[in-house]
Amino acid sequence: MEQHITDTYPPVSSRYIVTIALGFLALALILALPWMYWFQGRDLQHALLGPQPLYALLLGTVTGALFTPVAWYFFHRVPALQRNLRQLERMLPLRHMGVFDLLLIALSAGVGEEVLFRGAIQYALGLWGTSFLFGLMHPLSPSYVLYATVAGLLLGWLALVTQSLIAPIVCHTIIDTLLLWAARRESQQRILSSK
Repeated sequence: MEQHITDTYPPVSSRYIVTIALGFLALALILALPWMYWFQGRDLQHALLGPQPLYALLLGTVTGALFTPVAWYFFHRVPALQRNLRQLERMLPLRHMGVFDLLLIALSAGVGEEVLFRGAIQYALGLWGTSFLFGLMHPLSPSYVLYATVAGLLLGWLALVTQSLIAPIVCHTIIDTLLLWAARRESQQRILSSK
């Protein structure tokens, strides 16, 4: 039954996906930045960069580079996550997307979700509440909700440790870029090997 449902997604263009991603980014910034500034009374530059921006940038980069292979491993070892990966391949035209498209999608999610969740919501709900909400906002399957919750804990921890959003933004963007690129490459190889 699940196979039939996921095969019925209509084909979409990469331009449409990028437009949706950029629209989400704009909406997240429109919601989060005024909330952070007016209702939470936070200095946006300090919230973004924190007291040590180079340290935050480095920690976000290293954490993203280390987390990505672990995530990729679980996407290939946990059956429900394997199904989610195939579902993603059917929903998105990954094998037809250029690297720039993948980067724009990852950057939109990295900046938009981190400013919204770690910048605005975590300040109000705390690390655990925000991470759980972040997981629930990724409802592909219970396993994917768990994966997103764990990723949310990691990203929230980065925001707390560095007192900045730059670390979780960089980490999130690296994870999404590398995972989308790897899924694209795997999809292309699968097509080539089937010919």
